[in-house]
Amino acid sequence: MIKKKLAKVLLSAALVLSILGNDFFYVGAGNPQEDTTSEVAEGVTNDVVENEQENEIQAEEVQPEENIVPDTPLPEVETEGGQVDSEVTVPDSEPVIGESGEVLEEAVAILSDEGEEEIPEITDEDLLRNQNSRYDDRVNYNDVCQGGGYGNKGPSNPNQTNKPNQNPDSDWKYWDYDTNSYLGHYSEWKLIDKYWPRNKGEAVHHGYRLNDAVIDPKDRCYYANPENGWGESVLNSPDFYYRYDKDWANGSGQKITPRPSGSDSEGEKRVDVNDIRYCGNYKWTNAKGGHLFTIVTRPVLEKANFGHQHWWSGKEWVRDIGQYYIDGNSYPRVKDRTGDLEKELDPRGSMYWFKQVQDYKGTGMPGGQEFKGIPDKKWGQSPNKPGWYNVRIQTPVDQKRFILPGQWSEVVMYLNKGYKIKFQKQFDGNTLQDISDNDWKPGRRPDSVDEQTKNDFNIDMYLHKREYKIPEPAYDSNKYIFEGWEAREKKWVPGDPNDPKDSGKMITITVPIDSKDSVGNYLYTPSEITDEQFFVLDSTIVAKFKTRKTNTINVKLNFIEDESGLNEDEKATLDKNSIRLVEQIDNNEEFMVTLKDKPFDFLGYSRKPDGTDLLSTNLTWKPGEKNSQLLPDNQLETHVSTDVKATIRPKKIKIHLDANGGELAPNQSQPTDIETYYYKSPRIHTHAFTHKEGLVLKGWAETQNGDVVVLNGADYKIKDEKVGSGYPSEKILYAVWGKATATVHATKHKDVLFYPTADEKMSATDIHTPEKERLNAYELGRFYFDVKPANHNIGTEQSKLDASKFYIVFEHSDDGKTWKKLEINDTSKAIITKGFSKSATGPYAKVIYDKNKQKWFAPLLGRVEMMNDENAYKGFYRVNVAYDDDNALEEVSTEQEFVKEGKNKGWSESDRLQLRVVQNASAFINVPSSITLEEKTVVDGGSGTSKEIIESLHKSNKVMVEAFEHEYEKKTDYDWITTNNALVNGKTGSYNEQQHEEFIKNKPFYVSMSWNKTLADSTGRYQVNNIEMYSASNIGGMQTDQIIQPGTKRSFTYDGTNSDKTLFDFYLKGDKPKGLPEGLQLKGTITFTVSPVAQ
Repeated sequence: MIKKKLAKVLLSAALVLSILGNDFFYVGAGNPQEDTTSEVAEGVTNDVVENEQENEIQAEEVQPEENIVPDTPLPEVETEGGQVDSEVTVPDSEPVIGESGEVLEEAVAILSDEGEEEIPEITDEDLLRNQNSRYDDRVNYNDVCQGGGYGNKGPSNPNQTNKPNQNPDSDWKYWDYDTNSYLGHYSEWKLIDKYWPRNKGEAVHHGYRLNDAVIDPKDRCYYANPENGWGESVLNSPDFYYRYDKDWANGSGQKITPRPSGSDSEGEKRVDVNDIRYCGNYKWTNAKGGHLFTIVTRPVLEKANFGHQHWWSGKEWVRDIGQYYIDGNSYPRVKDRTGDLEKELDPRGSMYWFKQVQDYKGTGMPGGQEFKGIPDKKWGQSPNKPGWYNVRIQTPVDQKRFILPGQWSEVVMYLNKGYKIKFQKQFDGNTLQDISDNDWKPGRRPDSVDEQTKNDFNIDMYLHKREYKIPEPAYDSNKYIFEGWEAREKKWVPGDPNDPKDSGKMITITVPIDSKDSVGNYLYTPSEITDEQFFVLDSTIVAKFKTRKTNTINVKLNFIEDESGLNEDEKATLDKNSIRLVEQIDNNEEFMVTLKDKPFDFLGYSRKPDGTDLLSTNLTWKPGEKNSQLLPDNQLETHVSTDVKATIRPKKIKIHLDANGGELAPNQSQPTDIETYYYKSPRIHTHAFTHKEGLVLKGWAETQNGDVVVLNGADYKIKDEKVGSGYPSEKILYAVWGKATATVHATKHKDVLFYPTADEKMSATDIHTPEKERLNAYELGRFYFDVKPANHNIGTEQSKLDASKFYIVFEHSDDGKTWKKLEINDTSKAIITKGFSKSATGPYAKVIYDKNKQKWFAPLLGRVEMMNDENAYKGFYRVNVAYDDDNALEEVSTEQEFVKEGKNKGWSESDRLQLRVVQNASAFINVPSSITLEEKTVVDGGSGTSKEIIESLHKSNKVMVEAFEHEYEKKTDYDWITTNNALVNGKTGSYNEQQHEEFIKNKPFYVSMSWNKTLADSTGRYQVNNIEMYSASNIGGMQTDQIIQPGTKRSFTYDGTNSDKTLFDFYLKGDKPKGLPEGLQLKGTITFTVSPVAQ
């Protein structure tokens, strides 16, 4: 009954965890109104009950005897109500039980609160199936070793398992370490009796014996025990195995027959060659008493790594030949890989027997010498004569780990004490290379190697503590620097004796070879080889080379501040392009720059393009001089390339402006001299001078009575003209006074805002051209002129000027930087550049007189037909103007000459006008992109009643007039002309007569508001009416918190001020109807319409 309850509790716990785990996400996703957790718990309870009923019968059949101390009665555990009051722990692996029944490693059961022992859960299915079978049927024979039996005699395992025989070897082949005897004193049987005797500890209490066994991990078989019916397990019997240490102490019990890991052929477990824990002294017990036996293993030996090297016989390579010194104390190592060992054994404790042979194949040598030695006892010695030897080694027993002595044999060589040498070379610390015969200078070679070692073993050896001469090798001294010789000698460092895997390590000690003899040979004395260095060491003698560093200096001519347009060879020449500097080699080459007969100065050689941080200021330069920063000696890279500029600049020149009969104007000071360079084109411009006779400044001449070479305000190209034999550093420009030409000062009226349109109703009309064209156009801007004519009789009466004498050339730019002259006398493109008139009969001109401003202006007229294509006309404009005064001393350049030939006599240039194009009139206002409304509850202050309303989240939502940026001035304001609405009030006369006056007046635009007071969802099923618009501030006729009625209008103008630029400031509010679904999204639309016409 107790067993059933235990089984049910365990099964129930497993079911609860399983169900909760499977339903985890379902519980989290349940309806909050339902108690999902309760349902899950109830389901668990029902399942547990059902499983208890289904498993009750099975639980009654379970007889959990596994892991129970022998002869211990099964405990009975009961509590009130038949409930189990304790926990059960099921071991994951086999427990280990002491002889007296105590649990040594893993718990068999946990005691209840009353201190009674509970029964563990039974999980072995095979055991449950076979619990009532006969004992003989429960054992398994197929993985048991052959051999075995009693007291070193039969019978042995009668079952043919095809497993190795576990019986120890009877061959008397082991030497006697204690008596230094190399005769066959012991077999494996005798070694077990010697090193693991039964005269101590638990062994003295028992007389029965089972055969000892030698089982290696690779055998993979169970100990063959006749007392166990030659079977593998004693799991369901009162029998037990107890394992003891080498002194038959510290026993621990187990229910499985001793065996290496992976011995079960039916299992998947692989053998672990490092696990020899099955070895030990054992006692088998059953009702009859105890039987003693010992299980040991043989060592796993192989060639050691240290001391073994490939050897060239002169005909073939021989692998892994041991090479040792003849000092009498150099013993070969053997690598032991038994169990967790992975190291080369210390010779101490081993026995050695050397027999001289003829060669590496072990061919016998009659009369060859023999040597025997036991290093630990300092008895005997290793060979002290060079030659080949066959060595036999017996390794020591390991009693603690139950490992027998091992025996090993191989052929080795013994040599004089020295280093195997090899000459190699190394460049820049890279891979070592062998030195060949061609790497030595004729008649200069290193001292010979040890003759005996060379003859006997074909090995190059330098004996230790002896001096050898090594000459400098042959090499390309132009490419490399020889840094000397060094010896890289090998040395063995012993390992940690307590580390099962540490066999020591090889290190390299670098020995500088610094000493030289009188003829320059290097003197090398190989370091002394101490006694602990038991095998032959290497010394690599390395010739160290360093590639000479190089710096290739590349020089190019570098012209700065140069606007001459001359070819390079017309200004200067360079004799060579590069010079290669080599480390520790003097450079004798130099660069040389030759200047041609032009006004240029040589600044110097520099790595910077601006000619600063000069390396040299001389025309000739030898790079790499002492302490030069370009020397390659101290650079990190092996080969570098340095670019150097031979920097040349036009000569400096100072320009002085001379009034030449004029005088300083009131409140003016003498203009500062202009400092510049030859070939530059500085602007010559000043208003500092005036003339007492009223003459105008025609320009500037290069001589006092010379002609004008540059207009005031124009660029003056400084030419390479000599004065005498050289180029002057100063130049005087003289003012030229007189009635040369009329001067015109051109200024834009204002920047213009325009939106594309093809509406002829708003355009200027009756614009006639000489070709009888009648055009409609919009004025896109205008430029006003102040003219100072050569005819002083005109004075300030600009109206007396002749309109046909104005020469006009417009220029256009997309960015205000790059300009293109418009084709003159053209009407085929967006901008009209022909002369025009109010009638088809003329007269024709490109200017109109503004009677109000009393100034002439040139309009920028855009053809209506092309005003829909903004790319055809938007951007920046400026005008070039000249007045062809009949009374002037000189003719001004014509329009054709100005455009085609670049002549500019009498011409001046205006500032720039920006024609900014917007998409439509709506771009003139800034409207909020969206307005968010929210639900609120408000309380009436008088009645105390509350109601729900819908109101915009922000109380102030503004509609503003958009200010625009003047891109060139970087200024944003309302100071613009809008020409789309210039003629909104109708047209009177032609453009030449009255219409042009309207294009500079600030006309208003009108904004009207449309709002249906309705919000609706996307389906149209729900809507909210009577959402009113309220004014947020006092604007125009609108008052704060008063309803703004649909259709309310406002107007604005671009008048250059900031006043009246807020058109509407509003919020929305209305009652919320009942019955609206939660989460419903409602939308509405407010429309603001901009028009140039009052509606």
